[in-house]
Amino acid sequence: MNKKVLLPLIVLLCIPFFIAGFSFDDAAEKEEVRKALENYFFKGKLESDKQLLSEIIHEDYRLFNVHKGRLEKYVRSDFFSWLGGKNDIKFKIGYIDITGGVAAVKVIEDAGNHMWVDYFNLVKVDGKWWIMDEVAFPLRK
Repeated sequence: MNKKVLLPLIVLLCIPFFIAGFSFDDAAEKEEVRKALENYFFKGKLESDKQLLSEIIHEDYRLFNVHKGRLEKYVRSDFFSWLGGKNDIKFKIGYIDITGGVAAVKVIEDAGNHMWVDYFNLVKVDGKWWIMDEVAFPLRK
């Protein structure tokens, strides 16, 4: 086979491997993020357990909330101060998107008479996923 045919053929055959190598959309990583959210954030919020939440909410965490058309900003200690008692919330993960050690996750929180859509940004540091920030938007019921 001559070089004019061989080179394009090699390039064509390598494209799927090149794309796969840059997608970083690994099912195992998605499962790891899902489990971290379920075991620490969802369970911690349901039980108002600051210890569980501290296992996934980074100390530099920021929460941005849209309330009555205004952007409100909070830190981890604000979030922890709102906890109290058991909560009856249903969580549904809308999607998990991962690129390398960064994940974006959409979560719907349904507390009966209130619903929110949350967008989380997580980073993986030393093998552990951390929520760095969250944007929350109330949905009308």
